[in-house]
Amino acid sequence: MVIVSLAILTAIFAPLIAPYDPLKANLREMLQTPSLRHLLGTDELGRDILSRIIYGSRISLTLGVVSVGIGLMGGLPLGAVGAYYGGLADLIIMRFIDILLAFPAILLAIVVVSILGPGLYNAMIAVGISQLPFYARLIRSVVLSIKETEFVEAARALGAADSWILFRHIVPNAIGPIIVQATLNVASAILSAAALGFLGLGAQPPTPEWGTMLSKGRVYLRVAPHVTTFPGLAILLTVLGFNLLGDGLRDALDPRMVRMRR
Repeated sequence: MVIVSLAILTAIFAPLIAPYDPLKANLREMLQTPSLRHLLGTDELGRDILSRIIYGSRISLTLGVVSVGIGLMGGLPLGAVGAYYGGLADLIIMRFIDILLAFPAILLAIVVVSILGPGLYNAMIAVGISQLPFYARLIRSVVLSIKETEFVEAARALGAADSWILFRHIVPNAIGPIIVQATLNVASAILSAAALGFLGLGAQPPTPEWGTMLSKGRVYLRVAPHVTTFPGLAILLTVLGFNLLGDGLRDALDPRMVRMRR
């Protein structure tokens, strides 16, 4: 939580923290090593790497959160409706999900970006679509275990509509696993967005996005390794933070773990 909080605060207060303009080039200071003037050095255009990493946290976190939101908003109704009604509806929905799962997540994201075109917003949509099937299957499994419980049967006996039962009684009781999975998937979404940026399919230069910074810096890996090292470390620490947070939430929201602690 500390790592994630620091990343969020850095993104929020980027204009106050960054020592330089992340887009301003200075060819006289290109590929400088870390120093007191530029703590993390400069890139191939003389731009301050620390400032670009700080501003890049805004883009990477936004990509991760928005992508997860897109996947969740698409997968939640599909998985919930299919599990609740079953039969033909479940068959059609799950076969569609199986088709999406037949593609590796990053390959599916690349296909979507190739159709929509490279760019920041299209990368969000692509990563969100690539995560949709995982949410659909998770929510389906949870709804299947909840829909036959006593409180759901009681709601049916009282004449509650299916939509009311599904989204008022069942989905709120499935929120624990969804929160954990969403937190973990923010990390994978940041990695996927960085991969798209590295391939030139995500945020386009001069946008200070971590994956794009890695792609541009790999040409100078032998003469100026700091150009790729520090953006890579930023990705590593942020992804690690969200993974640890997801594991912690999983333990905190697991009733069996709560009972063991007691």
